[in-house]
Amino acid sequence: MNPERSTISQKMTQPIDTDRLIKLATTLQEKSDIKETLHLIKSSIQEYFSVDQLYLSMVNPKTRNEIKTPISQGKFGENSTNHKLQSDLSHWIIHQNKSFYTQNIKEDPRFQDNRFETSAIQSVIGIPLKFEGLVIGALVLIKISENEPFIRTDFLTAQKFATLISPYICNLQQIGQFFNAPSQDKVLLKKYREFGLIGESQKFIELLHFTEAAAHCDVRVLLQGETGTGKELIARAIHKNSARAKHRFVAVDCGAIPTELLESELFGHTNGAFTGAATNKKGLFEIADQGTLFMDEISNLPLPMQSKLLRVLQVKEIRPLGATDTREVDVRIIAAASDSLRSLVDRGEFREDLFYRLHVYPISVPQLSSRKTDIPLLSEYFLKEFSLRQEKQLDSIHPKIIELMLNYDWPGNIRELENLIERLVTLAPPHEEVIDYSLLPEGFFRRAQGQSNGEKDIQSLPDQLDEYEKQLIKKTLLEKDWNQSAAARALQISESNIRYKIKKFNLSR
Repeated sequence: MNPERSTISQKMTQPIDTDRLIKLATTLQEKSDIKETLHLIKSSIQEYFSVDQLYLSMVNPKTRNEIKTPISQGKFGENSTNHKLQSDLSHWIIHQNKSFYTQNIKEDPRFQDNRFETSAIQSVIGIPLKFEGLVIGALVLIKISENEPFIRTDFLTAQKFATLISPYICNLQQIGQFFNAPSQDKVLLKKYREFGLIGESQKFIELLHFTEAAAHCDVRVLLQGETGTGKELIARAIHKNSARAKHRFVAVDCGAIPTELLESELFGHTNGAFTGAATNKKGLFEIADQGTLFMDEISNLPLPMQSKLLRVLQVKEIRPLGATDTREVDVRIIAAASDSLRSLVDRGEFREDLFYRLHVYPISVPQLSSRKTDIPLLSEYFLKEFSLRQEKQLDSIHPKIIELMLNYDWPGNIRELENLIERLVTLAPPHEEVIDYSLLPEGFFRRAQGQSNGEKDIQSLPDQLDEYEKQLIKKTLLEKDWNQSAAARALQISESNIRYKIKKFNLSR
């Protein structure tokens, strides 16, 4: 399958066991906000079903003639034609008040007007969402022609799922507010800017709503997103806005601690527990008691440690190495992973029972390339921060640089953008007010230009070394007010060598 179509899940749909249904219902029961409820429903659909696109539409309870789709998942489903077809399916389900299931919608007698003839949509499950006999919305699950179609068991499971979730989205007053959309977005943007969370894109605003919801309920959170997307900032913001804010926030990178030291680091040890243990030491769980423990890259935990962590989450007790007694701890866990924990579970590399313990309130953190409209805002934020830190007067970035930034894919996400801005500020002369286009690293320029032209991002080692050398010489010359002798002494090279380098790299004052 084409990876750009962003299949939501490639695992086989599994029957929902009773315990998982009860757990979902219990969690939904605790939600009072419609957006929190919808987020949890979307996460559950992704977990339970193997689909390429999913949609949950709702009927305006006041007019009964307006339909909105607050849950829409599947990258290629954003195409306007596919959106129209999805809308047609939702309207059909709601107005017919019928469930339907088809393995091939192109040949289904209910849709014989050829509207799906050129679409990738193939197999479809559609279920009306009802409460007290009234249709309040529709659930649509779609598979494309390249994948195996749904089977009848999938249809029956989807019906059970729809029956379960319907009562939790029937709050007519809140649904009416959703249609009126009295947005709290500006309040959230201002509030979370103080925590270093910057942006205005739709994906970013959705992330803030999920972050705000997580702060208001004391449950375990699982942040899933690529490296450099700001997962620790989100975890800190959740903690600072929660009831645990007066207590400690402790962060640990599970991949940065040697395996043999992990247990001691997390749970502590007693004097003499092992060679070198000369004193009693508290573990991170005990230090974070009453507060929050952020476990970054939790996918790196070895399987034996996963078992011990699972027990701590179950009984809320720890036993330091060398101790005979246990100690009670009350710690909220916010875990983060750049790899898909679900995929690791399927490969037998992560415990399934631990996954479900952590997967209580999952939040997907978007990559920077999917929220490019936030790049100018983030750049301005970092520019002010590093200008202040380096005591410079910079207040803007050349428009050509912004244009290249918007064309670039940012594989290192926000962290890569931050590093680039810091480098540009460092290279800028002390009294400049604008980051000049000439300061842009040549390597970045070539990569951004190549990506905008559809070329592969490849840079040889000699090119990278030349680029580093050029920028270092340029920076030193600026610091020495273009005094070549002083710059040569600072770089510990001869004056003839620095003159050669200036000519080679075409540097000028």
